[in-house]
Amino acid sequence: MRGNLLLLILALFLSTQCSAIELKVDGFVSYPLGFISDKGEVEGLLPDLLREIAKEHGWKLQFGLTGLGSALSKARENQIDILMGMAIDEERQEFLHYSRDKLLTMWSQIFLPIGSDVQTAMDLEGKKVGFLDSGTNRKNFEKLQNDFHFQAILFPEKSYESILQKLKDNEIDAAVLSSIHGDFYLHQYGIKPSSITFSPFGIYFAAPKNSDRTIITKIDQTTQRWLGDKNSFYYQALKKWYGRMATAPTVDYTNLYLAIGLSLLMIVFLLAALRNSQFKIRQKTRELRQAISDVNARIEQLKQYEKTLFSQKEQYRAVTETSREMILRFDSNCRIIFANKCAISSFGLNQEEGILFVKLADNKLDEKVAHIIEKAIFRIFESKTSDELEIEFSTRDGNKTLEISMNPEFCEDGTVKSVVAVARDISNRKITEKQNIELEKKLQHAMRLEAIGTLAGGIAHDINNILTPILGYAEILTGDLGPDHPDFDSACEIHKAALRGKDLANQILIFSRQTEARKCLVNLDESVKDTLKLIRAGLPATIEILLDFPDFCPPIFADPTQIHQLILNLITNSFFAMRDNGGVLIISLAETKLNAPRDDIRLKEGHYAVLSVSDTGTGIQPEVIERIFEPYYTTKSQEGGSGLGLFMVHSIVSKLNGAIEVKSELGRGTCFKVFFPASNQTDRPEKVDSDKQKTMGCGQKIMIVDDEEAIVKLHERSLKKYGFDVIAFTSPEKALEFFKNDPTGVDLVITDMTMPILGGDQLSKEILKLKPKQPIIICTGYSHSITVEKAKAIGVRSLLLKPLAPSELFSAINQWLEIIPQKEV
Repeated sequence: MRGNLLLLILALFLSTQCSAIELKVDGFVSYPLGFISDKGEVEGLLPDLLREIAKEHGWKLQFGLTGLGSALSKARENQIDILMGMAIDEERQEFLHYSRDKLLTMWSQIFLPIGSDVQTAMDLEGKKVGFLDSGTNRKNFEKLQNDFHFQAILFPEKSYESILQKLKDNEIDAAVLSSIHGDFYLHQYGIKPSSITFSPFGIYFAAPKNSDRTIITKIDQTTQRWLGDKNSFYYQALKKWYGRMATAPTVDYTNLYLAIGLSLLMIVFLLAALRNSQFKIRQKTRELRQAISDVNARIEQLKQYEKTLFSQKEQYRAVTETSREMILRFDSNCRIIFANKCAISSFGLNQEEGILFVKLADNKLDEKVAHIIEKAIFRIFESKTSDELEIEFSTRDGNKTLEISMNPEFCEDGTVKSVVAVARDISNRKITEKQNIELEKKLQHAMRLEAIGTLAGGIAHDINNILTPILGYAEILTGDLGPDHPDFDSACEIHKAALRGKDLANQILIFSRQTEARKCLVNLDESVKDTLKLIRAGLPATIEILLDFPDFCPPIFADPTQIHQLILNLITNSFFAMRDNGGVLIISLAETKLNAPRDDIRLKEGHYAVLSVSDTGTGIQPEVIERIFEPYYTTKSQEGGSGLGLFMVHSIVSKLNGAIEVKSELGRGTCFKVFFPASNQTDRPEKVDSDKQKTMGCGQKIMIVDDEEAIVKLHERSLKKYGFDVIAFTSPEKALEFFKNDPTGVDLVITDMTMPILGGDQLSKEILKLKPKQPIIICTGYSHSITVEKAKAIGVRSLLLKPLAPSELFSAINQWLEIIPQKEV
């Protein structure tokens, strides 16, 4: 009998061990709630609590931390029994039931990289923000965006480690974490917490709704007992994993009332337990007070955040309300949901009645115009693309022309939330366009000037051909006669006049835009004297000229021809002011240093040479002074001027980075003061002695080709004089025929560019076909079809501009003498 009883007890014991419940547990990795240790074991606060509960109820636990998304999917399919660390939301409540008591109260908080300048939630506009995919923090942050009307770029991640690593590497600008979890990772990842804290939420155990309900019930029984005892396993585990950062769960009022009710029942049925119940009530009250204190602190933080947000909204409102552009937002029904003051005024909206959810057509706007705008809005909602409109309409202020830029505003799911329209009033621009029609006559005048420029280029070509022999023979004469000859000075004057003619031809080419201005050091005193020599005879005797030059005035770096032109225009302008009554023309030079910029004439600080041209003429009216430098503007009669003189003066000075100061008084005269940047060089470049440039020839054969016989004779004489064997042609066809018969006998070819039938460039190409390495020099007085770059592309060694003195020609020849074989003369 006793043996049977022992067998029965053993059977019951084995039956109990075999019937132990095996539960599958899952959740997401979040230190210290739950994580996988280096040994591969699941550790953390929640696993410790479940293991202790399992000991009490005889459960066997199978842990797995597959991630939040995976754990929720398994719960939907009833593949697990318990989920750890779940927050409550409506979507999860459809397939989960939760434990009754909160294990922890957490807050969503923004964490930032060290050095981030983010201060408030509005600063996250356009920033990259990471968060745990499918987590409560994501939903809390999306709600924060909607409440405070900003839009960040969202980056969902599978784990906290992935979020924190990207935050550390600056791949994202901010991260949404639970406040307690974020504080654990501060030093490990080198991040910092922000003051942006929001949306408190509780942490619970949960189980699928189709699972055994008694599991959660037993968990509730154990956790409720733990929460009432400060020395319980729960608080020991909380201290173990969180230390001072642990926050006791806040008390649910429902639980408090239930506890009070149970206490009253227990008073009726169990008087012996009264003292124990009172102790629990006092303990819960203390916890509640602490929770209320924590909530009040959070409320104060939110109030401060609200003040900051309000300040930012005021700044945003100030920008939009003071903008001169009309800003509106439309919903999908084409109703106005926002309009700034400028839009209210321009579109004739009734501000007193409000503008929200009102259509444009309801505000007495032209129906046709409103229809065009509404059609564009519908098109943007459909196509999700921007649009541009230019539209005229009538308002209370009259007719307006608007340029409207319309852009879609997107929701997070990619749908169009609203259309933002920014309109600019271009009515004045339209008026200006109409006024531009009046400038068409001036444009035609400019076209005539362009035609004159083309004609001037051709004239310059002929002048250069005429000047070439004059300049050349004058140079030969000065070399042959010598300084002691009585005709030497005459030859020098001829040479100087030819050079002046050369400068004049070059000025014509610059005017016709066929050549670039060549800059060098220019002494202003010499330029003024040379100009006065040219025009003094044309000035009436009633005008007295006074010069006021210092012992030294710094030179400037400019084109000498342009400076002569500038001085001539200023003197001519003063002459017209004094031609009726006469007067005094005063030309002075000075040197000045500006230690600070002069904003009145837009002149930078620096060292300047100053040219002043003053007269005692009629003066300039104040309203005219502002326009005197405009092209084609003139107060002279049609025969008196074209209105380009002072415009060209201003253009030349501007290109030299100088400035002009004009002072005038009616009846007393005008003073033009021109500031030129001074060069830091005090002397002009030394002229190289032409005799040093000349290298005597040794019988090298040079072919001269030019349709101008005088030029051919000049070059033939000068080159033979210096030891070259010269063969000259006025016909390019005959020159080519000669070269074909004896290509090796010609050492250098010098040809004109513009010749009948066969131009210099074509002749050069034919010669180079026969002898690719043949040195060729092209001379031109003017041509559209040849430049230095084109000449080099053909294979021509040099391009020389007429009029060409023998010394210049020798200089060009000298650089090829080394490669031309010498011959016995």
